[in-house]
Amino acid sequence: MSPTPGLLSYQRRPYLERQDPETGEVIHEPRRVPAGTWIAFTVNEICQKAVDGVYAGVLRWGENANRFREDADGNLKRPVRVETGKPLVPESLLQRV
Repeated sequence: MSPTPGLLSYQRRPYLERQDPETGEVIHEPRRVPAGTWIAFTVNEICQKAVDGVYAGVLRWGENANRFREDADGNLKRPVRVETGKPLVPESLLQRV
């Protein structure tokens, strides 16, 4: 079974970085080892992105979080969806997902 995203993150950096407010020194604190099991939410997100997302050649901007809600002219930002026509995974496999 492949490692979970949390486990990969832990393997890259098994500590938390904190800064001492008095000295400004960077302190490395131990980090909790994540469970190595996949959760249903993560698997569901991967499947959704496979069917209608980057794996299918669809790029999206501005759907989850924007730094600002308005553009430079004060208009509300709207999500952008672009179909590239270049899927990373063949369509026959996406249908099976």
